[in-house]
Amino acid sequence: MKIGIPRILLFYRYYPMWKAFFEALGLEVIPSSITNKEIVDLSIEKSVSEACIPIKLVYGHILDLKDKVDIIFLPRIVGLEYRTYMCPKFIGIPDMIRSVDLDIPPIIDPTIDKRNSLTGFFKGFFELGRFFTKNSLKILSAYMEGLKALKSYNEKLKREVTPLEILDGKNYEKDNFKIRIGIVGHCYEIYDEFISGGMIKILNRLGVKVLSMEMVDWKTILKEANVLPKKLFWTFGRELYGTARYFIRKSLVDGIIIVVAFGCGPDSLVRELIERDLTKPIDFPEITITVDEHSSELGLITRLEAFVDMLIRRK
Repeated sequence: MKIGIPRILLFYRYYPMWKAFFEALGLEVIPSSITNKEIVDLSIEKSVSEACIPIKLVYGHILDLKDKVDIIFLPRIVGLEYRTYMCPKFIGIPDMIRSVDLDIPPIIDPTIDKRNSLTGFFKGFFELGRFFTKNSLKILSAYMEGLKALKSYNEKLKREVTPLEILDGKNYEKDNFKIRIGIVGHCYEIYDEFISGGMIKILNRLGVKVLSMEMVDWKTILKEANVLPKKLFWTFGRELYGTARYFIRKSLVDGIIIVVAFGCGPDSLVRELIERDLTKPIDFPEITITVDEHSSELGLITRLEAFVDMLIRRK
């Protein structure tokens, strides 16, 4: 049996785990294509207009898998840490897809929820394994294989290797960097080269070493966000704030680029918090890049070149 995994949302965070888990259960794993114009056009045609671009792309990537697989994996991710939630659209994505007549293979959507239980991740994967086998030991073994693959993947990221190099086979310059820039954004905005406009590739060509949240221990990032007087409701918002604070407080970068999706309320709020609390008080260099389906790569290149030139002169 072939199972499809759309190259969207948390793909660049958890794909190695999902792949190892399914292969241990005897399935062939097929990821959707890297985002291209056809996928984008299908996404815009089928999705609701008020959704942000990462959510819109779910539709196109699901359709890209339509004739390639027997079943599609689309988890309902409710929460990844205690008493915080994911974006409501993350939670409702399986229902949003089913509400549209797409003529696609069956969707499996196990609930992954770690808000109130340390075993939430395991429960979600055990529910998932039940789709394919009743053998509990086999599911447990597959889950352990998944954890092992995720640990290996995260160790590579901590060595400042990007997910694009590991999963997509990209090859970036490793030496002769003039400056270091931290990209503060969600993995599905940074590593989808259509959404980001190939930002990492452009920066690498300009002689910039890029750091992102995935290169830092996740618990460390969340601990940095705990300095706020009130805990942010959204896990993703805590990640953005914690990443920016860690990069700045540890003097790891010469400047930061905040990447936000047009139409995302939580992103716009956290951007303001970062500017008010972290960058303005110490005059730290920062630029915000807002992305949507109409973003211009040429305009992005111009802005990044200007920002990099400013940082080099400042240094």
